[in-house]
Amino acid sequence: MSNKKSSTVLDMKTYSPKNTIHKLNPHLVVISAWLLTRIIALYAVFQTWHVVSGWLADVGLYNWWAGNMNNGQFPLNDPMWQYPPLAAVIFLMGFAISHASVGFVTLAVVADAGILALLFVAQKRALTTKSLGLWIWVAAPALMGPIMLGRFDVFPTLAVVAAIAFSGTAEAFGSLVAIGALLKVWPILALIATPRKDGVRSIVVFVATFVAGSAIMISWWPGSFGFLSGQKARGLQIESLGAWPYMMWNSMGHHVEVALQYGAVEVVAQGTRTVCLIVTVACLAGLGALAVLRFVGRLEHATVAHIALTAVLISMITSRVLSPQYTVWVIGLLAITAFEPPLYFNKIAVLLCISAFAGNLIYPGYYIAFELGDPFAMLIQTVRLMTLLAATIICFVSLLKGPMKTPRTKKSSSKNMQR
Repeated sequence: MSNKKSSTVLDMKTYSPKNTIHKLNPHLVVISAWLLTRIIALYAVFQTWHVVSGWLADVGLYNWWAGNMNNGQFPLNDPMWQYPPLAAVIFLMGFAISHASVGFVTLAVVADAGILALLFVAQKRALTTKSLGLWIWVAAPALMGPIMLGRFDVFPTLAVVAAIAFSGTAEAFGSLVAIGALLKVWPILALIATPRKDGVRSIVVFVATFVAGSAIMISWWPGSFGFLSGQKARGLQIESLGAWPYMMWNSMGHHVEVALQYGAVEVVAQGTRTVCLIVTVACLAGLGALAVLRFVGRLEHATVAHIALTAVLISMITSRVLSPQYTVWVIGLLAITAFEPPLYFNKIAVLLCISAFAGNLIYPGYYIAFELGDPFAMLIQTVRLMTLLAATIICFVSLLKGPMKTPRTKKSSSKNMQR
């Protein structure tokens, strides 16, 4: 009787709910959470919830361009077109799936799933069981809103995350960064993070891929790089750090004129050209310093992901635009950086998550109020910018200070004792 009783107790312990939870496959839990959050995001992005609007505003523009390109009419001299030519292929693919928004959003979900898959690869390559990076990406729609599925930025983010995941191979890294740069300009910043031992090969492959891709695009679409002249003419968007003093003044009851130009609401006031020049010089100085540090070997301790994240943060905080969808870049890079976290990573992650969520509140919910000078909307924007600025500074400082200190293992301690 006693043996039977003890056997029953043992079985109950073995099959207790607590033990069953521990036996769940962690990857399966992450994938299930990803599916749940994306279903909710899709439910919101198609405006089944009527409390928000505007998440699919740009998709209508993408489809309009794609419909014209199907008829051989490319967006030449179109001030709204701000993309390298490979972006047109994505727009055409979405349009081919469906002339409605669902076509583009379907592709965005595929790219989103691709990033999650790459994060699993990065986790395996980092030889870690830490899953923070996976959960950061799973939480992306909650942080930045469904805008991540209603804008183009998830596609270049996929290319950059892929480049970092396979950065151990120079050819893969260079070609993937080139593909990203043909989709949107910012992925070229990842070249600063090129591992020094493979630097020449990576850059050669990047140039070869970029030139070949450009030649194909130009043969299909003459004038496809005309968007660069439009980029030069862009002014100071109200969401940027450079525009913050103007918008703060506007929230204090002083009228600051704004206008829709080049697809964005920009400040139209005295001194904006000077501010644009200052932030551009600051951007070049910050990225130049980062490139020099990499070139002279000062950043050998840092991971490719950490350097790329720092470069992108510098470019964002000094951007004349800083649209809310740019947060997709940061969350993707933050996620892959988490597998080999640098010094102060937790602080950087918290600040960037707060900034992302503040951007989510601003657009589209408080965007018009912010534009009109509402003090509460201005407070949200201030939180968004200041947390982003603080994260950029801390990220750069963590590069200079070196890697995160790890506790010595028993093995290393015993070796020291033998010495």
